[in-house]
Amino acid sequence: MKKAWLVLEASNFKGGWLVNVVKGESGIVLISKLDGSSHLVPVLAKGKKQPVSHRIPEHIEKMECHSCHAAWTAQDYGLHLVLQESRGYAQWAHLRSQNDPQIQSLLKKELQAPPEDRSPPQTRDWLTGRQSPGAGFAGRTYRGWEGFKTLTALMGHRVFLPDFLTYKWTLILLIAFLLVYYLLATWNEETDKFTVEI
Repeated sequence: MKKAWLVLEASNFKGGWLVNVVKGESGIVLISKLDGSSHLVPVLAKGKKQPVSHRIPEHIEKMECHSCHAAWTAQDYGLHLVLQESRGYAQWAHLRSQNDPQIQSLLKKELQAPPEDRSPPQTRDWLTGRQSPGAGFAGRTYRGWEGFKTLTALMGHRVFLPDFLTYKWTLILLIAFLLVYYLLATWNEETDKFTVEI
């Protein structure tokens, strides 16, 4: 690789310049601070291999990556990513909400099939756009609300509603709930029936 590099205007989360990220002839290069070796940085696939959401011009021009790629979670500790190439999907049944639509679809499809009819996992690598064997499942040592035993006991287990109702019916249920809440709140503003005198 030719050493005529251009330092990119890249910065870390503290605002400091990343002087070891440069643009070379073959693309963006990360120079190791440990031994000075060069590593080509994989970039998102282009054209038809690109994920559909990345083909929408407004997503690229007007949005930051973390708008979609940073999922909200309460308190997650100990992230474990496991690459699995076998058909043993049952062990992941309780972790169906994986924050990756292709993994969620894969689990939903394969867990509905009898074990002998299940296919080995094939997923798309989001950086290269190519299908490859295996699926990357995420598990955590500790997730969110586990410490609140009384809340868990009162409410039961957490569920991801679209897994059970589909996105359409989840949205309809949510809108209906908000409409009922709005009507009750408006009615209470006029009548003060639910107001408690202190």
